[in-house]
Amino acid sequence: MQIQWIIGQLDAPPLLERKSIRIVINYFRKAKSSLMQNQREAKHHREKYLQQKADEEEIRGNMEHARYLRMLIFIETQVEMHSIIRKFKTRHGQSNITYIDIPKDTSMDWNEIPKNIPTEEWKRIEDPILVKKYILERNKRHLNQAQGTPCTIEPLKSLLELDSRTPFGNSVLEGTVDLTQLPLTKLQQLYFTEMKKMNSL
Repeated sequence: MQIQWIIGQLDAPPLLERKSIRIVINYFRKAKSSLMQNQREAKHHREKYLQQKADEEEIRGNMEHARYLRMLIFIETQVEMHSIIRKFKTRHGQSNITYIDIPKDTSMDWNEIPKNIPTEEWKRIEDPILVKKYILERNKRHLNQAQGTPCTIEPLKSLLELDSRTPFGNSVLEGTVDLTQLPLTKLQQLYFTEMKKMNSL
């Protein structure tokens, strides 16, 4: 009798099954929407995290590590950009890009365009000649960020020249390069050492 009394005092258990398929579909849509939102924001959060780490290393005085972190951000942005470009290319190498959206404020630097610009502050370019012009301008400005990296400054700039087909460049490929007299970090020396050309099979 006591057990029955205790059972009578308990609240009714919640329903474990949904009687309406509409409720299930609604929850599924919410979960799918949340997943897509997280996927869209993943790159932004990673870039923000890497930037914060780079700033922290710079504050600590570890300028080399900070520079490598910023270079990683740059490389990942380049990979994403080329991935997007490949989606718009056909088998014959013809571009399917019919338009691009650019900020109405044309004085804005290509590398400093905010990601949260309101829709009304963009303008659509559909003229093929202008589309090509703006894409080239953007790529030129974006790729110029490499300026300041080891191969674009002295002494490597003169040792490699424009196409790297120099005695120094050949010695890198042959694995005989002497890096001891160059102002390179251990990581940079390892990078050039690993560039030795593989023997043909």
